[in-house]
Amino acid sequence: MSYFLLKLFAAWQGVSLSQMAASSSEGHEAVAKLLCDAGAAKDQAAKDRQTPLWIAASQGHEAVAKWLCDAGAAKDEADKDGATPLSMAANKGHGAVAEVLCNAGAAKDEANEGGQTPLWIASFKGHEATVKLFCDAGAAKDQADTYDNTPLSMAASEGHEAVAKLLCDARAAKDQADEGGQTPLWIAAFRNPLRSFGIRGPLRSFGVL
Repeated sequence: MSYFLLKLFAAWQGVSLSQMAASSSEGHEAVAKLLCDAGAAKDQAAKDRQTPLWIAASQGHEAVAKWLCDAGAAKDEADKDGATPLSMAANKGHGAVAEVLCNAGAAKDEANEGGQTPLWIASFKGHEATVKLFCDAGAAKDQADTYDNTPLSMAASEGHEAVAKLLCDARAAKDQADEGGQTPLWIAAFRNPLRSFGIRGPLRSFGVL
């Protein structure tokens, strides 16, 4: 398809050329390169302020994300809710894309409007490999959201034993309470009375029990 036809099709879809390339599921890397080489704006966002890199990260298109990062795309440009490309990779469990963004220098501790960092989101969703990536990359392990919930609190709340162990191994604060005074152990015991027994192992080994 020629550049002119691509441009017409993108206009008909109501997106920029670079966004169309980022969201395509087949041959997207080659098309993204073609469009950027032809002068398509790498950081042109849609009405929700979602940039091509944001879309690539959200959909797990590792190759496109890497190419856009290498081409100088803005790595920390957030959407209307304050979610960055790295936040979206964390949310969807796209560990390979998260690694690309971290290696490209994306802000690991940039929070959305709710104060939720990429590590917080990955911990809440139970994406073990992504949590490990962030911990190894030096992300802030105890940065809380607007309600003072930490990544460990969220792992405890959702019963994510493996994630809780990773955070404990990374020396996350085990007794940091939320705005209601509830610690990770309290949350695990109250909200998940059956699964909390699995959560207690990592916490016990670090002196909480």
